[in-house]
Amino acid sequence: MSLQVVERSPLAGAPVVREILRAVIVTAAAVAVVWSATVTSRRVCTPIPDSWWGGAIPPNAPQDFCATIHLEPSPVVFVVLALVLVLSIARVLRAAPTADEGGRILSRAVTVIIVIVGATVAVSQAWLWLHGYPGSPTNGELFVVPPFPFAWGSVEDDTLGQFAFVG
Repeated sequence: MSLQVVERSPLAGAPVVREILRAVIVTAAAVAVVWSATVTSRRVCTPIPDSWWGGAIPPNAPQDFCATIHLEPSPVVFVVLALVLVLSIARVLRAAPTADEGGRILSRAVTVIIVIVGATVAVSQAWLWLHGYPGSPTNGELFVVPPFPFAWGSVEDDTLGQFAFVG
């Protein structure tokens, strides 16, 4: 069944149902975009300063500290997208006096969903690609602040064999 069939429907609420269907499809596509844009990783390295070894450098000492930053989707984003959709549908059912007003409410909800997805993708990808080495080489601890609530992450230290969940 295409959306054009719904437009020709004799039912009085068909235009609103079409707008609800459009909002649901956009939300599902938004979830897919957020998922695919935030499930990624990046390997970063930084040179080890000679002072870190405390004088004598071991013969097989690594030259770089390397780690892999893993970016993962945040469930908070998915909850917010679902809330925007559900609350907009509830508002249409509760307060829209006409089908046109219901369409405007749902159109605004779709715009909000697109803005949330755009911000999530931009912030999480910027964090991933602008972040340098995720640790403090002087004490060997991993420290990264993930772009919460946009995404979560973890860091795997390839040099020292540590693993840290950061979000």
